[in-house]
Amino acid sequence: MRPLGDESQRIRYHKIHTACLLVGLVTLVNLLPSSTPAQPPLLSYFRFEGNGLDDLANSPPVSLFNVTLTNGAILLPCTNFYTATASIPALSYTSFTVSLDFNPSTFDPPGTSILSGGPAYRWLVLAAYAGQFRIALNNWNLVYAFTNTIALNQWHTLVCAVDLPAQSILSFLDGQRLQDIHLQNFSFEVVGTSFEQSDKAFSPWNFGDASRLCGWVDNLRVYSRALSPTEIAQLYAVNLSILRSGGTTLVYWPADWTGFGLQSANSLTPATVWSNDSRPAVIGNQMVLADPGTNPSGYYRLRRQ
Repeated sequence: MRPLGDESQRIRYHKIHTACLLVGLVTLVNLLPSSTPAQPPLLSYFRFEGNGLDDLANSPPVSLFNVTLTNGAILLPCTNFYTATASIPALSYTSFTVSLDFNPSTFDPPGTSILSGGPAYRWLVLAAYAGQFRIALNNWNLVYAFTNTIALNQWHTLVCAVDLPAQSILSFLDGQRLQDIHLQNFSFEVVGTSFEQSDKAFSPWNFGDASRLCGWVDNLRVYSRALSPTEIAQLYAVNLSILRSGGTTLVYWPADWTGFGLQSANSLTPATVWSNDSRPAVIGNQMVLADPGTNPSGYYRLRRQ
């Protein structure tokens, strides 16, 4: 996600001191939250944790060929043909939201597909053109260019919400809301054709111009309707959570936040040196650092790597 006050890293500082929340003697797992607020209607969620399965079992497994599943993500080759197609049979063309974490290694000149909707009609294409983000509709018949730059070898999060009844498209790149797209009498041309059902699919390979993303992808989410800006901001906000029990401080965040690393420091002076912290471990669905509290105070931040 886009950082607070910076364009390349999402950072939030937390000071741990004696005024932190005190809790009783409980296990580390019990310190973690046991419930979450009501969530928008998630239709399919592909975590790519060693497989291409939909966590919700609403969609078939992602069709994978010539790719590598490793480190809880998919590595897409830069030199060979590959397949990584997620079919979403219950998708509604009129209202949906799609999001993806991605880390590009190189860009094809002049443009590179990040995520393409439909192998036949390419009814929605999210792409990088000369390193800048673009949205194309109906096989590039309508193109919307943005000035936001997509850096190589860095994780990004892209969210796109399509609401045809409202004739609008909302997009967020690394937590930053981009300029809204306002449509006029628009519809996807695939609707009403023999490809309408089979084109309900997303892939980083664009079968129209053979441009493809090479690098890493993770956490493909598809929602059954267009999410509001507030819902997107809440779902994709990056925040550390902190609890203190006696002399132990717990720092934790969702384990499926791809590409984030914890850093720590003992002060926030201009000369502060932040150090990468390799101590966090996965507990349940959280990344957790249990700090024994050898220092009376400390600062932590998440940085996109």
